[in-house]
Amino acid sequence: MARLDTPPPEGGHIPYKHPDGTEDLTESESHSVKDHAQAESLFDESLLPESTVNNGPATPASSTSPLLDDDQVPNDKNVHTVVSNLPITAAEKSAIVQSYYEALCAGNLDIIPQQITSPRAGGNAHLGERRPACAVFGGQGLRGDYLQELKELSETYASLIRDLLQSSCELLFELAATDAVTAKYYHKGLDILLWLRQPEQTPDAAYLRSAPVSAPLIGLTQLIQYAVTCKTLGLAPGQFCTRMSATTGHSQGVITAAAIASATDWSAYQQAMRTALTTLFWIGVRSQQVWDSQEGSVAVSAAMQQDSLHHDERNPTPMLSVRGLSRAALQECLHSTNRYLGASRASKEGNGGREDQQPRAGLEICMVNGPEHFVVSGPPRHLYGLNLQIRKAKRLQIVDGLQDARSAAAATSRFLDVSVPFHSAHVEAAVPLILRDIGRLGISRAALMVPVFGTEEPVDLRIASPCDGADNILPTLVELAVCRKVDWAKTLQAMAARRGELPVEAVGLGQKVMPTMMLDFGPGGVHGICSLLPARTRQDMTAVMVGAWGGGKRGLGYRGDLYVWAQQYD
Repeated sequence: MARLDTPPPEGGHIPYKHPDGTEDLTESESHSVKDHAQAESLFDESLLPESTVNNGPATPASSTSPLLDDDQVPNDKNVHTVVSNLPITAAEKSAIVQSYYEALCAGNLDIIPQQITSPRAGGNAHLGERRPACAVFGGQGLRGDYLQELKELSETYASLIRDLLQSSCELLFELAATDAVTAKYYHKGLDILLWLRQPEQTPDAAYLRSAPVSAPLIGLTQLIQYAVTCKTLGLAPGQFCTRMSATTGHSQGVITAAAIASATDWSAYQQAMRTALTTLFWIGVRSQQVWDSQEGSVAVSAAMQQDSLHHDERNPTPMLSVRGLSRAALQECLHSTNRYLGASRASKEGNGGREDQQPRAGLEICMVNGPEHFVVSGPPRHLYGLNLQIRKAKRLQIVDGLQDARSAAAATSRFLDVSVPFHSAHVEAAVPLILRDIGRLGISRAALMVPVFGTEEPVDLRIASPCDGADNILPTLVELAVCRKVDWAKTLQAMAARRGELPVEAVGLGQKVMPTMMLDFGPGGVHGICSLLPARTRQDMTAVMVGAWGGGKRGLGYRGDLYVWAQQYD
């Protein structure tokens, strides 16, 4: 395997192999670069296209970054911090960054390592204040186009991650051809490299959202995004990871979090990627297989589907997101729905009908994303029934008075774009199948360089519990991603609390610790995991979307802010 930053061969033609062994040649502009100063000339406005300059005043640093004042922008330029302030489109910013790294690669120049040793806070911080950071990774059901995110990464940073991306895609391509079961779920293939280079060959959205495809594809996008971050900072994965106070992931994202926390160098990172992607692949396949074997997986009627769309609840799926209702109010709706389902099931059994195969406990909350934000998993037709109860509860609140009417009007319930009821007993039977599939793969508890927080209970997975003293935490991670409940609000609180536990040598004696920067590695951009940051946690955390140039939301940081933060660790 060549280096991850292998320069293109003479002539600028970059061979890109399909998993089947065929090659495409993509043209890469040849650059003659003597040193980094010459590469920096790419940012001379005279070299930019006419459409990118004189389109209005340049945006001041403080207006693009909620974390910095004008006088806190460092003088030593980083390509991302420079480009993020140019009055041009996101696509044009990415094109400049792409040219910059291709120039370094063609000139066989190394990226200067970013010295991250003693964090100095951004925002309105005073000299000597410290800002820790943590890494988070999203999961299933978040809005956004993760294949498009991966495509942008593969184009902008091709010279840095080409080999890593290709070997990962080849792995998934081979796994998809394992047996008849995988052939069933990958009937439109899993040739991600083909989809990236020829978008017209990309399968339909429903296929991409199915768990067998989305689970490994989301993980791949996150792992490539993290690799890009390390490479553009000039750091090995372990060097960057140990500068953070902790990491975790929402749902399947916890597997990505553990993978990055266990990789010290690029060789270890490649192995960690193989472990994570193989695990996510089988999570998608086996969870879908187990769910499809249950009667509850059948599609809802056309009338139910139309009614859900009419009420802006989206097409019924096995997971329902509920916002704006208190836990007590939602529990009342669940109780009413379960009582009806129990009576209906008893009546069916009494009449000699077929017994439903799903767990008899009924619907219950499987995720707590905030004080009034929950997710319920189960058969789509049962969740449709729950929605009827939620509509009824909203109407009753409106009758009770104006204030209740306002809160009721804000309450929403929408189906998530998923194909499996994760974090419920419905897919618990998939766990032993997955553990058999992944065989001897593992992630050592002792290898974790920073705390990796669990998402059912926010415990540090580096520390063995009395009931689980095994060094390999991968079985625990599979359970967390598949069938255990998620309390994201509690997990974020535990992450934020880590800022008070940083060692003196990392913070500085007598120094004030600023709110933790939550580095969101996607997917989803402004609609990703950062959108689940509860209001009461925002005073302890500031979300930075590593993969987005901007998004128009106040109080959020974007791609350039990551590098400003890194530059201030000097």
